[in-house]
Amino acid sequence: MKKRNLAFFLVFALFLCSFLSVGALASETDPQRIFDQADLFSDEEERSLEEQAAQYRDETSLDLAIVTTDDAQGQSARAYADDFYDSHDFGVGSRESGALMLIDMDNREVYVSTKGDGISVMSDSQLQDLTDEIASQVGDGNYAGGAELFLSRMANPGTDSQSGASLGSYVVPFLLISLAAGGTAVGMVAYRYKRAYKADQYELRENSHVDLQEREDIFLGRFVTSREIPRNDSSGNSTHRSSSGSTHGGTGSRF
Repeated sequence: MKKRNLAFFLVFALFLCSFLSVGALASETDPQRIFDQADLFSDEEERSLEEQAAQYRDETSLDLAIVTTDDAQGQSARAYADDFYDSHDFGVGSRESGALMLIDMDNREVYVSTKGDGISVMSDSQLQDLTDEIASQVGDGNYAGGAELFLSRMANPGTDSQSGASLGSYVVPFLLISLAAGGTAVGMVAYRYKRAYKADQYELRENSHVDLQEREDIFLGRFVTSREIPRNDSSGNSTHRSSSGSTHGGTGSRF
């Protein structure tokens, strides 16, 4: 019995060591995506953001990175974010798809730079709303909250910007309300038809009168006016070139 227990303990210990080794190896091989150069996050917040960035990258095939700086080296927030993205080989696939959020304490601006498939995740107006919301949190000193908002919203672009709830969560309640309203209307109509009633007698002969008059239509001519209707083929995503020549999207908000 003792030998059996000892064997079981050795197998369990070997399994536990193997599991911990694999977990440590995986954490070491995960690429760094949080660059807190301005020291705005605590160590725990930085670890949590790294985990979230890795999780969303696996779920969405978008590379999400967060950078903070208190020295933009004379560059605008857009130029700094674009160059940082390009110089650190961010991006998934041949299109280098992803997005980077910069908290620029030097220019007092939050900027989100997108690339590849990351450009089409949100329209310009949606991205502007997002950076406005992040800038509001950053302006209040909630740096980690703004960073988490960036990660979650880029990974779930259908999230409502005001309440944070997914737009799909409203479908079921609206559907139930519509069904209830429709059922009530149908029930009322059916009830009225079932009620017995006596139709009023209509005196056809006394109330019928036909007055036939001769009319003549004269065709004078045809005039056709045509004009070209302009079409809006814009996808709602503007782009620009970074200093390295790469195509980026993005927008920013000051705080």
